[in-house]
Amino acid sequence: MTALKPSRVMDGDLTAATPYSLPHAWGRQSCTRCAPARPKKKKSALELQATMFCKNCGKQMPQDAGFCTDCGTGVAPAPPSAPPAKSSNLKGCLVLAGGFVVVLLVIGSFVPDAERPRPQAPTPYQIIDSSRVGDAKCSLDIRLEHRLNEPELQPLALYIQGQHASGCQRVFLSYYLPGMEVGAGGWATTHFNPNLDVKILGLTVEEAGARPPLPDGELVGRWISEMPAPNGFYTIVRRDGQPFGEWVFADGSNTAKQKGLQEELDERRIHTGGIRFETKGGDPHGEYYVLESDGRLGLYGSSGRFALLPQAE
Repeated sequence: MTALKPSRVMDGDLTAATPYSLPHAWGRQSCTRCAPARPKKKKSALELQATMFCKNCGKQMPQDAGFCTDCGTGVAPAPPSAPPAKSSNLKGCLVLAGGFVVVLLVIGSFVPDAERPRPQAPTPYQIIDSSRVGDAKCSLDIRLEHRLNEPELQPLALYIQGQHASGCQRVFLSYYLPGMEVGAGGWATTHFNPNLDVKILGLTVEEAGARPPLPDGELVGRWISEMPAPNGFYTIVRRDGQPFGEWVFADGSNTAKQKGLQEELDERRIHTGGIRFETKGGDPHGEYYVLESDGRLGLYGSSGRFALLPQAE
């Protein structure tokens, strides 16, 4: 065995005198012969994934090898990666929905106006008469099924304007209740001139519900007038066979208060089967009443009947 000779240090350098020399500095590195072996560094998951092995013999081979260098087995090329998605599902849904809306709009443009569903009216009504002067003025007479209050007339007026008077600068609407004669004055009006103005000319819902007390005597009948004037209740009674008539107006006044008594009437049957009543001694304006065969009361003047009053319920 060869004996180790001491080394000599010169200017901080270490010179080995034996076959087993040490590195340049103490404590930094160990002897290459006697130092313990360093553990091998483990490969990462990416490195293991990139490493290729032969399917035939299991030997490792380069990543880009076309065949195994040990047994010569060919290597199949790696399949191409899938291309990225062209668009997300959300984007596709939005595009589809937009296209559907466009199709509906195109189809709707070819549907005639008569076949398109109209919005429902806020309350039933019937157009009795209408006239139009270009786009300057539209006038309509309308029959209602029952009386309304002002908040109910406003949406009805807007609906009728849009459905029957579109494009008119001024729109005049007159409303008639069942049994009212057209042309003798409407029960209510809603005029666009140009702003909407609502007026109830006859009895309101509250006034019609307030029944005045009946005068003394045998009741012949009571009728309700929805005209602007007179608007109220007209009652005919008989006392000792003599007919008397009395108006009770919407403001609470009556003919008894004005004259001190009810109107004394003359009556006679006419050829139509009705009964004619007129102020005793004659009316200065030539007006009179006729109790028609159907129970309604006709108001007549020199030019004929101008109103037909239904019986008060």
